[in-house]
Amino acid sequence: MKRPVKQPDFRLLFEGAPGRYLVLTPDLKIVAVSEAYLRATRTQRAAIIGRDLFEAFPDDPDASLHASLDRVREQRVADTTNSPVLDDNGELAYIIHRVEDPRADKLRTRAMVAEQELESFSYSVSHDLRAPLRVIDGFSLALLEDHGPSLPAEGQDLLGRVRQQAQRMAQLIEGLLQFSRLGRKPLEVAPVDLAALAQTVAQELQQANPDRAVEIKVSGVPPAMGDRGLLRQVLRNLIGNAFKFTRRRPNARIEVGSREDNGERVYYVRDNGAGFDMRYASRLFGVFQRLHPADEFEGIGVELALVQRIIHRHGGRVWGEGRVNEGATFSFTLGAGS
Repeated sequence: MKRPVKQPDFRLLFEGAPGRYLVLTPDLKIVAVSEAYLRATRTQRAAIIGRDLFEAFPDDPDASLHASLDRVREQRVADTTNSPVLDDNGELAYIIHRVEDPRADKLRTRAMVAEQELESFSYSVSHDLRAPLRVIDGFSLALLEDHGPSLPAEGQDLLGRVRQQAQRMAQLIEGLLQFSRLGRKPLEVAPVDLAALAQTVAQELQQANPDRAVEIKVSGVPPAMGDRGLLRQVLRNLIGNAFKFTRRRPNARIEVGSREDNGERVYYVRDNGAGFDMRYASRLFGVFQRLHPADEFEGIGVELALVQRIIHRHGGRVWGEGRVNEGATFSFTLGAGS
């Protein structure tokens, strides 16, 4: 005879967690604390339970902490410091607050500074490269227009190739600039109707390609919390990719939907296009990476890199699955706050 499984004591589990955690009520009263926090700070549990967070820690002036707590309380958006705990009615019941290790915080700050410097460098270099490229393209065009008839066919062909490569380089630089700008733009988090956004993107693609007969189905896509403009770009890039890679299908189909996976909402864009070899899946989201020749499908290989960066900024994940000539599915999540 099996013994009934004993229900775990969640208070003991929380207090024994290895991380430094506090549990707060929506009005920021401390109602629980982990042993790891008490050991690290040499604090007595009774000294802080029931007190207001900023009354217990009046020396913490960090404006970003206030902003993080406001996002949790007003928008239910989680980040690396604070996570909302909702009740059965979807109302905010508690906030789990993680106390940073000062050493880890310093390392993270250094990494952020280095990333910002790299983004600034990429932006400056990309911006400065555009001017000489415009000169090369412009002078090549002038040479063709003014002196083309006096040039042999081979010379005209070579000048045409110079212009073509200059224009391609300009596209690559524009892609790099877009990638760099994403790190600079602050997130404007609000409720987003992803289904309506997907429908709008689909209509725009069909209007821009009236010669294509593509069936685009959008269903089962619930709203989410996020930056509307950036999430529109995610859908534009994913649906646009599917549109491009179904070009050779007479019965092209694209499906935009979502599913529940272990309590997490997963959104996806699926197509029956060219697909890809899963052996090269690790290259999908690299900047300027391509799995198909440029003469088969246009593009500079930055669309999926932009998608990944946007999704990561929302605290989510993105991945792709496919088979050669059988289509592809790109899935993403939007983090706990969505």
